[in-house]
Amino acid sequence: MSNNESQITKDPSLYHLPPQNIEAEESILSSILIDNSTLLDVMEILSPEDFYRSSHQNIFAGIAELFSKNEPADLVTLTNLLREKNQLEEIGGAAYLAQIIDTAPLAVNAQHYARIVHDKAALRRMIEKANAISQRCFKDQGDVDEIIDFAESAIFEIARKKDKQSFYPLSKIIEENIDTLEERQGNKALLTGVPTGFTLFDNLTSGLQKSDLIIIA
Repeated sequence: MSNNESQITKDPSLYHLPPQNIEAEESILSSILIDNSTLLDVMEILSPEDFYRSSHQNIFAGIAELFSKNEPADLVTLTNLLREKNQLEEIGGAAYLAQIIDTAPLAVNAQHYARIVHDKAALRRMIEKANAISQRCFKDQGDVDEIIDFAESAIFEIARKKDKQSFYPLSKIIEENIDTLEERQGNKALLTGVPTGFTLFDNLTSGLQKSDLIIIA
């Protein structure tokens, strides 16, 4: 066996875990569940597939689905949704969701965590494409130019996904909720929650909602 062959078969990098950051993934999910508006910041960066753990993919997709329906995403609503989808046990049950919420990161860091997770996903895609390119080279079949074209196409696809737009465009969210927004705009007296007595605040928020965390300081 040549030195090159030995290096290929014994390369320890072949046995490394794929690039990932579980702590960052949990921090993102925790931030969103504590403050649903955080989703608006991270959904411009992340898609469910960017998460390394399939459980985190399902949780993130579930939160986005609730948000798109103009429903609060919390422990109760998300648990019910994942149960309906037969995904609750797969993600570790309601206990795991509660554990994620207890992570309690700073919401201001959510975008930073999102970029970390997105970059790790890009590295995993690069490894996957590099392996596919390597396999084609080892098979030594077909025209070399075709293999080069395949390699260029693979790298271009990674770059495109790296700079992609939101997986769930904000315009779609606005479109799906436009009737509610127009109704509130047309009738400023319409409150779906508890009035505070502050007219401007009530007009903007439609009152205090059941899902709101109210902190008096």
